Parts: sequence; structure tokens; C-alpha cells
Amino acid sequence: MIYQSFLLAFFCFLFLLLSSIAIFYFLSSKNKKYVYLWTLGENGSDPLGSAFKFLRYILLFVALLFLFFSLARPQEKKLFSKTSQKGIDILFVLDISDSMLIEDMKPLDNRLESAKFHIKEFMKNRPNDRMGLVVFSGEAYTRIPLTTDHGLLLGNIDKIYISETMKKGTAIGVALASGVNRLRSSKAKSKVLVLLTDGENNSGVIDPLTALDLAVDEEIKCYTLGIGRDGQSMLPIFKKDRYGRKVKTYRPFPTKINEELLRKIAYETKGQFFRASDEDDMTRVFSNINSLETSEVKTPKTYKIEELFQSPLKVSFVLFILFFMVELLFFWRSY
Repeated sequence: MIYQSFLLAFFCFLFLLLSSIAIFYFLSSKNKKYVYLWTLGENGSDPLGSAFKFLRYILLFVALLFLFFSLARPQEKKLFSKTSQKGIDILFVLDISDSMLIEDMKPLDNRLESAKFHIKEFMKNRPNDRMGLVVFSGEAYTRIPLTTDHGLLLGNIDKIYISETMKKGTAIGVALASGVNRLRSSKAKSKVLVLLTDGENNSGVIDPLTALDLAVDEEIKCYTLGIGRDGQSMLPIFKKDRYGRKVKTYRPFPTKINEELLRKIAYETKGQFFRASDEDDMTRVFSNINSLETSEVKTPKTYKIEELFQSPLKVSFVLFILFFMVELLFFWRSY
């Protein structure tokens, strides 16, 4: 239990001062006498009355004691959270270009939905890891920085869609550099980047090999995952008809994964390249990544301060009621 030291010292001093003055006043008063309503003996003597007189002083003293104690604001410092667990820092870099809408990852809707589903399942199975998410198409941005708040992560992943406002294309170099920048300040023993894409680098101002050098320098292990099949695919297109209804149509769309680049990124960072052309492949890939080594991650201690003045204040209130009951029922003053 802790107290606010200045207030405690001040109110304790004030209590002792007022108590001393009160005791001195009552003991030194010669012109005051107390007449008990039930006086039975001569000259107003009554041992029972004297006992109630003493009780009255005790009630007043203890009531004041609890009152000043509550004014000093006693507090309790409770440890709210403290974790020292083993985990690694994992950053997912997810392609959200238009081609991720291609519907070749049944039973899920498309490549993007498949990636989102498996990332969420992966997160649920690794509660001790810090994770984050970068999304990219022709440019990249951090959707969620590294955090142990997996509820926040899962909620945000559900809200990821193909962006109509981001630059079109697939900027693997920019995405990789953005991910490396996010992991740069990590203190974890193992820093892992998982790059998921279904295309080849065709946009962005940073060359993928330049970003790869940055990853090597920062000792970031990169796992690269190529999603979908190469060749001609059908890309869904959503348009509104003359009645304002959304209608889905398809148009031919060639896709090709730059396997050579993804293998090079994985090899030079001591990671691994995976290819997933269906849901079974996706399950296998994330199962393999799940076997990563762990390192210790410490979460800073946080404390919760709980106010405890209510209990002594209630006791003081009850004692004051008892004091005034004794005063009114048994005594009256005359001078």
C-alpha cells in the first residue's frame, strides 16, 4: 500500500495538533460540568455515566482518526500487466493489387481472402509473438505496426480490401523496404518478414535487390510466398448496371510470379520460398512457417492505482453517528 506522502504527513500532523488541543481543553476546563440524564447518586455521581463520558471521547477520537486517514488518500498499487514470454517479431507484407481478386483458391473467394484467412489462423496459434502488417500494390503502407495485441490485428485484417485509391501495380521493392524499416528497431533475437504476392515487380521507386540488401544488413529472415497459378486467369470486374446494381463480370488477365526474385530474397536472408497454388498448399506453407524458433520478448510493467479512502471514510461516518447518538441520548451541558 502506498500513500501520497505530502498529504499523509500534513493530515497526520493536523490530526495530532487538533487532538492535543481538544484533550487539553477538556482536561483543563473547570467551569464546565456534565449532568447525566439518568443520575442516581448524590452530587450527580454515576459510574455508568462516567463510562459513557469516556466512551464519547473515544468515539470522537477514533472517528476523527479515520476521517483524517481517508483525507490522506490511501492508495494501493497493483501490478496490472507483466509478461516475459518467448516469441519472435513477425511482419506480414501482403499484396493487395487487383490480381489478388482472381478466384483460383477455392473454397475461399479469391487469393486475397485465402491469404487473410491463413494469416489470421497463424496469428491465433502464436499468442506470444509480436506481429504487424504492411500492405502494398503500386505503393506500400503500414497497416498495423508490430504489436502483441492480436485482437487489433485480427480485426484489421478483416477490413483489408483491394484499394481503389492506392497506386496500381506490384511494387515488391517498395514493400520489402517498408517491411525492413518496420523491423529495423526490433530487439527480438529473430526478426521475420513474410512476403505474400501473386505477381512480379512492375512498379515503385525502390529496386527489389536494393531492398534485399537492406534486409540482409538488418539480419531479417524473409519467407516469400507466391500465391496462385501462372498463366491466363479471369479477373473479376465489378460495375453498376443502369439500375445502380453491382454486377460482376470477368475479363482475361495474365499473371506471372517472379519466382526467381522471390527465391533470391528468401535464400540470401536465410529464409525459404514457397509456392501455393491451392488451399492445401497454403495450409502446408503456414504450418512450415509456424515451426520458427522463438526468442524472449518482454512487455513493460504497468500498474493500476486503486483509491482506498472510501472504507475509512465510511467507518468515520458510522463513528460520528454513534458519537452524536451518545451525546444526544445521555448528556447535556450546563455552564
